[in-house]
Parts: sequence; structure tokens; C-alpha cells
Amino acid sequence: MLQKRTIQLKVGFFKKQWFLLTLAVVLAVGMGFAPAFEALQQIRWLKWTVVSITMFLIVWPFSFGKLTETLLKPQAALLATVINSVVMPLAVWPFALLVGNEIGAGMVVAFAAPCTVVSAAVWTRRAGGDDRIAILVTLITNLICFLNAPFWIWLLTGSEQNSVDRFSGTATKLLMFVVLPIVVAQVVRLNLKSANWATSQKKQLGIVSQIGLLFIVFLGSIQSGMRIRDADSNFPVVELVAGVACLLLVHLLVLYFGKWIAGVLKMTHEEQVAVGFAGSQKTLMVGLSIAVSLQVTILPLLAFHSLQLVIDTLIADRMVNEQPPRREIANRL
Repeated sequence: MLQKRTIQLKVGFFKKQWFLLTLAVVLAVGMGFAPAFEALQQIRWLKWTVVSITMFLIVWPFSFGKLTETLLKPQAALLATVINSVVMPLAVWPFALLVGNEIGAGMVVAFAAPCTVVSAAVWTRRAGGDDRIAILVTLITNLICFLNAPFWIWLLTGSEQNSVDRFSGTATKLLMFVVLPIVVAQVVRLNLKSANWATSQKKQLGIVSQIGLLFIVFLGSIQSGMRIRDADSNFPVVELVAGVACLLLVHLLVLYFGKWIAGVLKMTHEEQVAVGFAGSQKTLMVGLSIAVSLQVTILPLLAFHSLQLVIDTLIADRMVNEQPPRREIANRL
């Protein structure tokens, strides 16, 4: 009986933490056996095909058609968009310069990416905020990422990465393989049967999306593994640790800054929470895609995003316990 209970606990733990456990395995295999998989990483069309399919599957179950009230009062969403798209890349820039070009480029890519499609709404709701604002911010930042992300990477990183060709190439890929799938997913949702099916299969589509993300991580880990094997240089481990610490520090500062500035502007508590989380969270999917495309190390992105989930969970739980009495938000998504 005890053995059966132990097995059930282990199975339950794996079901709950399967993504993080698989992520660790994917990283270990990709970096440990990088030479064997190097040819796979060099197939240019493969990663962007996976990115476009994954972005479609992420967005397909979500309806952006219930944001009318938020669009009529867009101040909070616009504030969070500016913080996410402008303040965060600028805030990380001095720290990126301190840790050197290799890790610094990964830091810039991490914060040049748009807001995460799912997590921002989930954590906003968990903290007692208005998740409709977070959803609108993810929509805006992802739709403009084909210009915003390449611009900051072009402006803030040095060497070859800021060439006009790199800028235009990255912008075109993001437009075709990130923005277009978002638009197509919403067009497909215009068919009622398609929309209902995608909504009912939200969990299953989410799992498939995570598998797509793991594949992009695998391609990036191959690239990092080859970099570490480079006999002519040593991988900057100390700089990596410092860079991840700086990313987390900026994330926390921006989260509380967003919440504070929203309060100064007399926004409601729900709006303040939404601005804090939506303004400070970044998506891993787009960041990884850019990093792999530009041959930038993915390790700062992976470490930051893993820790971001843990830290933001603790912050959300604390915020919901400290929130003032409030009325329920009507018509939530």
C-alpha cells in the first residue's frame, strides 16, 4: 500500500513538473552530444517552422475578442506596453555592458522579446489583477515584436549583430513566423467549430506548444554545446551567473516600478497588478528563436525564465494576500 502511494506521488510529481524535468534532459543531451546533432541545428528552415507552428498553437485557444472594455480604457495596457517594450531593454543595457559581449547579447535578446502570451495573464489573475490588461499587452507586444525586438538588438549590441542585414532579416522572420501565425490563429477562430474545438483542447494544445518550445531549446543547447567546446576560448561561467542575477534584479525592479507608477497615475489595484506583471514578463519562445537565429547563447534566457516563474509565483501569492477589499472584475476572460 505504501509502495503504491509512493509510486502515485512520483507520477503526480512528474505530471506537474514534466516540463522542467524534460527541459533539464534536453539541455543535457543537446550540450553533451552537440557534435552529433550539429547538422540538425544548421537546418535554417527547421527552427522557424517549429516556431510558427508553436505560436499558432499557443494563440489558437485564446480569444482576443472580449477586450472591448479594456480597449475603451487602454491607459493601463499602453503603460505596460511601453514598460515592456522600451523600459526593460534600456534598463538591462548597462548590466549587459558589464558582463561582456557574449552573455550581454543574450541578456539584451531576453529583454527585447515581447511579453509572454500565457504566463502574464495567469500570474496577473493569480495576484488579483485584471488579466484582460495582461492579455492585451501580450497581443500588442507580440504584434510589434518584428520591429521592436530587432531594433533594440541592433541598437544595444555591438559587433556584427547590429548590421542592417541582421536587422531586416530578423524583422522579416519575426513578422512571418511570429506575427503572422498569431493573426492566422485568430482568423481561424472566426469559424465557430474551430474556436470551440481549440478552446476545449486548450490543455492538450498547450502541451504540444511546450514540446515545440523544448525543440527550440534543444537547437539552442546544441549551439551552446559547440560554443563551450571551442578550444580557443573559455565559456564565461562567472559572467553567466552575474548576467542572470542582473536579469532577475531588473525584472523585479521593473515589476514593482510598473505597479508603483500605475498607482501614482491613480489606476485601480487590479490595473496596478496587471501593469506590474505584464510590463515585466518576457516570453521565452520568441527570445529563444532570436537567440538561435543570431547565434547568441541561450543560457541566460533559459536560466532567467525558469527563475522568473518561481519568483513571480511567490510575488503573486503575496500580492493577493495583501490586496485591499475590492469588487470582482466582471466578464473576465
